[in-house]
Amino acid sequence: MKKISILFVLCLMVLGLTACGRPARPGKLAREARKTYGSAKVVSKVKTPIGYSVTMHDKLQDFDYTIYSYREVIGLFNYRGEISDTFKASLVQKIIYDEKIAVDDLKDRYDATIDVGGSINYVYSADPDKAKQAAIEFADILQRNNLEGRLDYVEITALTLGTYLSERTGFKPDHDEEVGRITLPDKTWKSKEDELIELYTIYAREIDPSAIYLRKEVKKLKFTQYDLKDIGGSNGAPNYWSSPVTFYYFKAFDGGEFYMGDFYLKNPNDPTTIDMVNNYAQRTYPDD
Repeated sequence: MKKISILFVLCLMVLGLTACGRPARPGKLAREARKTYGSAKVVSKVKTPIGYSVTMHDKLQDFDYTIYSYREVIGLFNYRGEISDTFKASLVQKIIYDEKIAVDDLKDRYDATIDVGGSINYVYSADPDKAKQAAIEFADILQRNNLEGRLDYVEITALTLGTYLSERTGFKPDHDEEVGRITLPDKTWKSKEDELIELYTIYAREIDPSAIYLRKEVKKLKFTQYDLKDIGGSNGAPNYWSSPVTFYYFKAFDGGEFYMGDFYLKNPNDPTTIDMVNNYAQRTYPDD
């Protein structure tokens, strides 16, 4: 009897856990769509193997999009109900259709292609300057159709086709190279270098929360204090003495200067880990 009771309790637990992850039904999906994006009517409802899908017609800009629910496994017996939608991707496609003349013109002038992703969209061209200009003009087109800020925080990333040769590794990658990106609604352009400076500032502030970016220096590895045999990591790590490495310099809380390197060293105390190069403990002072 005790074994039966335990089995019964376990069954109830499984049923209870799985019930918690039930996907949202069509009515809730429609309410969520209207709450997030504004007035819309239901076009169709479909039950899918993992949830529900509702097609909505947006009244403000006259296009259809889909909102759908599904279950995500988060444990042995547990599920979580999730909701996603195609609103931004569908709206960008609608704008491209409505602005066909302008979009085709920029594609022709910059020999560019556009890949719609919704929150992040991609503009490709073989030339970096053309990719940048095409992305900026595409952002202008999207922004003038950004009614009620519904495309705010959408990004347009400019890329060149993956035909370059990495100076550091001597390897020709099979992916495309980012030039920079622009974000709605302010359309501020950030080059890849701007993004790297922001990234290394974040790293520096993990060591010193008051760190202020000063400058960067690029050197060949052989002209630094670091030994090639101590370099850790594989993806993008310098492979040769002639490989260029970059040092991002920062001002510390006490006025000293330190750098963060864009490569890693093997940890002498733990061969399974690598550490980002920095000289914070040996930072220098301008008056020294």
